[in-house]
Amino acid sequence: MRLVLESYARAGSTVAWAALCTEVGESLRDLHPEDQVEALVQADRATAEDEPPLSALVTDDDSRMHLFYPQILDHLDRPVHLEGGLPAQWSADVQELHRMWGQH
Repeated sequence: MRLVLESYARAGSTVAWAALCTEVGESLRDLHPEDQVEALVQADRATAEDEPPLSALVTDDDSRMHLFYPQILDHLDRPVHLEGGLPAQWSADVQELHRMWGQH
């Protein structure tokens, strides 16, 4: 999963959860939502603490922040910056990932 997320970061794109399941394995779709979150958390275990989680690139079907995002931040012990709100933090994380990975 991490390799797929890295490819989306390099491409400057996001990926809908359904499309990620198709690429990584349809069995993800059948997991309990908590296990789906855990799969994304595991993909980000190798992400440095000062970098946004790659799983921020996962969106809902309408290309908006996925409901998993705040749970992933919590599981990774990442702070939620309440000043600008969660959607603003998500957007900033996605932009930062595209900037960082676009240089690779």
